[in-house]
Amino acid sequence: MNNPKGTVLIVDDTPANLALLSDTLSEAQYRVLVATDGLSAIEQISYSKPDIILLDVIMPGIDGFETCNRLKSNPDTLDIPVLFMTGLSELDDLLRGFSEGGLDYIVKPIRPAEVLARIEVHLQQTRNRLRAEQLIHHNDFAALVVDNQGIINWLTPAAEQWLNHFSQEFALLPCAGINDSLPSKLLSAFQQWSQQITNVGSDATEFKLGSGFSLNMSPCENERGYLLLLHHESDNWTPDLQSN
Repeated sequence: MNNPKGTVLIVDDTPANLALLSDTLSEAQYRVLVATDGLSAIEQISYSKPDIILLDVIMPGIDGFETCNRLKSNPDTLDIPVLFMTGLSELDDLLRGFSEGGLDYIVKPIRPAEVLARIEVHLQQTRNRLRAEQLIHHNDFAALVVDNQGIINWLTPAAEQWLNHFSQEFALLPCAGINDSLPSKLLSAFQQWSQQITNVGSDATEFKLGSGFSLNMSPCENERGYLLLLHHESDNWTPDLQSN
């Protein structure tokens, strides 16, 4: 196949579903991988990683929920979008599917046009996110995401250097990065702001921290977290991304 639109792994123990989905996706110029149970799917992904997974809920051995849980627990497969396939009688279980990391669901009987539409949408969203992350990590954009306790969940290389520079400037304990708490002076500003948005619903707020340091804070959309954009006014400090 020349220039496939992406690789789709179908995980289903029903031959008719596999045949229908495989034919539909192949005709639409997708590369298709097939597995008939969760364990074989996980094994296959270890040597041929798909761009997206269509995962049946009810299967022999480990079910679709457990399969998804294992995939989302592995850093190598965490970011692969998972779309559950389920019958109408199983819709009550979908909340569990989302809690295990599933992104969307397709209701059986399978309708090829719906499958193609959902796959296209989610692949495009994933590619846009990856492009944005790549751009951020190759630029001097200092940003990080924290939870409501001020624990860092994600940050750019520039943000890591900003935090180190900030900690040195104010003689604070160093901050290594993900899963660390914000430096105390920064944490205090975050807690003050988060209390404000809880009480009066404030939006993004800028804080001046002294010595040219400042930050903007805002709630993340569609996530339980907060985005911090970090700034420094001095011309004599810029992040040295070549060292990363």
